[in-house]
Amino acid sequence: MPTDWNAIAVYLQQQRLLLASVESCTSGEVAARLGAMDASARWLQCSFVIDGPGAERQVLGVAQTTLQRFGRTSEEVAMEAAIAALDQSSANFALANVGHADSGRVCFAWAMLAAGWVRTCTETLLFRGGADEVRRMVADHAVAQLPARHQELARREQEELRRRFA
Repeated sequence: MPTDWNAIAVYLQQQRLLLASVESCTSGEVAARLGAMDASARWLQCSFVIDGPGAERQVLGVAQTTLQRFGRTSEEVAMEAAIAALDQSSANFALANVGHADSGRVCFAWAMLAAGWVRTCTETLLFRGGADEVRRMVADHAVAQLPARHQELARREQEELRRRFA
């Protein structure tokens, strides 16, 4: 089922989310497709395209130890990149994808800043197809997951607040 990018844009606006994206595998396709929509400045804050070796570290400050221990295509790197995007912008929600379109192995992270805390979730998937097809599938998946991941992270935030103040 194709991703309804317009519905995602409406969701972002309704939830007052400012999105930052970090894109390795998709080479900026998420930002290009979202940015082409009307009024995208209301919910698309910024995008980082990190494709070359070391860009995660140089541009976003992903720890060298994380890169060495887990490799460029890892959930740990995707998570640090998403958190860094929040740190380096005024966004309150971020998505990151790191991987290789040729191999189809891609790691995702979504991060939310709320009440001064960052919550994250990650996953790794394997996509089949040519490089261009994989890039499109990865972009579609990363964006299609935004509402569910936002709801998951918001629910975890509420549970944490209940535990703290119970």
